[in-house]
Amino acid sequence: TTQTIEPTLTKIDGSSFNLDSFYFLNTGNGAIGEPASNFMTLTLNYAGGGSASYNFGNLQSFAEIIADGFGIEWFDGEGSDPASIDACFNDMICKNYGYTISLFGDLGENLLSAVWSSAGDANARLDDIVVSEIPLPAAGFLLLAGLGGLAMVRRRK
Repeated sequence: TTQTIEPTLTKIDGSSFNLDSFYFLNTGNGAIGEPASNFMTLTLNYAGGGSASYNFGNLQSFAEIIADGFGIEWFDGEGSDPASIDACFNDMICKNYGYTISLFGDLGENLLSAVWSSAGDANARLDDIVVSEIPLPAAGFLLLAGLGGLAMVRRRK
């Protein structure tokens, strides 16, 4: 927000995680018809090094967001009038409407942090963030192998 608060998503132990989706409500002083200056930036910092930043904001087209590797779906927001602007449901991000953003492919995988920020008069309310731990399938096999080894040692005795 403009109060320089940057919501940051990390794991307490510092290990990596996957970000599957999040919901945001596009609010602030920007209005429909103004330039796309009312925006939120998502910066993804990857465990393997590197980062990438993406903007989501007023009047931004759904096509641009989809081209970046995201899915977007309209969800009724606070103070929105669902009958007022059809484009806000199918074509572009509008003020006071909520949107669910899904991260596809490896875009949200193996992250150390996800940081949301905004500039100017932009405000965004985040909610319903969906994350998952990176599975460690090898750990299950190691456990089974260890138990099998213990059983073999016991059988020999």
